[in-house]
Amino acid sequence: MTGWIPSPGLEHWLTRGGDSRIELNRQGVNGYGYPPHPLQHWHGFGACTASAISPLAYEAARHLHERLPDPLPPESGLAEWQRIRARFMAWTHLDDLAGLRLVLAASGSDAHRLAAWLTRNQSLQTWVSVMADPAETGSRIPAMLQNPGEAGHERLQIIPVRNADSHCRPSAQVDADFEEQIHRLQREGHGVRLIGLDVSKTGRVIPEAATVFRIRQRYGPLVPVIIDASQFRLSAAELRRYLEADCLVIVTGSKFLGGPAFAGALLIPGSVARERMADPLPTSLVSSRSEWPDDWTGAGTLPSVCNRGLLLRWEAALAELDQFRQLPEAGVKAFIRHFTATVSDYLTCQPLLQPLDTTPPDATPSGILPFLPKNPRTGMPLGEADTWRIFRALPRSGFSLGQPVVCGHTRNQNLAALRLALSASLVRTGLTHPDQVTQWALEGLEQVVRLIKDLNPAAR
Repeated sequence: MTGWIPSPGLEHWLTRGGDSRIELNRQGVNGYGYPPHPLQHWHGFGACTASAISPLAYEAARHLHERLPDPLPPESGLAEWQRIRARFMAWTHLDDLAGLRLVLAASGSDAHRLAAWLTRNQSLQTWVSVMADPAETGSRIPAMLQNPGEAGHERLQIIPVRNADSHCRPSAQVDADFEEQIHRLQREGHGVRLIGLDVSKTGRVIPEAATVFRIRQRYGPLVPVIIDASQFRLSAAELRRYLEADCLVIVTGSKFLGGPAFAGALLIPGSVARERMADPLPTSLVSSRSEWPDDWTGAGTLPSVCNRGLLLRWEAALAELDQFRQLPEAGVKAFIRHFTATVSDYLTCQPLLQPLDTTPPDATPSGILPFLPKNPRTGMPLGEADTWRIFRALPRSGFSLGQPVVCGHTRNQNLAALRLALSASLVRTGLTHPDQVTQWALEGLEQVVRLIKDLNPAAR
């Protein structure tokens, strides 16, 4: 492969400043199955979980790594994060929003913990986060929401979004449940926050954006809203609408953008920033001074050390964002619709794969296509354990998918969906070679079918 220069020093830092999931095992890959360098002849459709770093992103991170002093002085770290924030705001067309602040975090889960702390009113002892089934979001997010870093009791109110057979509940019913539970909890005197998803692990918007804005209008600051947009599959205009409605928004550089795993960010609207900026941040938060804006005086309690690994991972992700934001939006949407329609037709016609229903028919496709592998003998969906076996066997073939997501259950086992997901890099290729990207996806799904046939599931 051409276009990148190996840098062992960079690869060391790309696997630092997160948790054990990005550290390398004896095979030289992280917990998601990827090395810290580009891969040759690799068709990755796992961007709803993690991706292999592209040559473009690797080179951007390498140039920064070689420019930075080692060790990195705190003042240099602050200056680099200021540069990262300015680039992010400019490329997402948010630099004109008054008072908006951007905080960096080691992961989307860590950003949830920061958001929970920022939206917690200390005058109320009990806080409840109203959210969709945790299977549709990060595995560690419930724990982060229930431990935001200060005294008080936190709990979750879970809204089911799927039936036991894996089919979606109607969006109108799901949204009505969100509104009903928020109203009830408010009436009982609890602190309440709404956790929205745009989009979820299976590509759903939960609750619908119109419902989120209706809740904001009805309750205002009494019910703060955190939008989990970790997939980063929403447009700049959609992101702006959430922020203009005073929602906190969480994004990452490691899902759709395809940057290295563990690069989170929290966008804080001006109204929240003004209210909480002077409050000392608890040292129990996994954060450092340089990851907060210069004028966030409450961050003075945090360690001054700079997370060099996080800085390099965001540099890589922003290289992808820079290229993606230059693409014509109409062309991007047209390709995603074409790709989604073609792959959906294949999934519908393939007897051993069952597409999972996700969004209403008239919704904009997210670029995530979840599906259930089926037992060749019974025609029923495979259980979670067998689905994981298929997933783990795929990297040997040069093709990858998103990790299985539990989406239902039978009497004996959970059902889990595999997910085929577009990345920014694949969309960029798809605008000039749409049939090539679609063919890569269909060839990969044929490999999934072969693995199903080879699996020989135990009798149920």
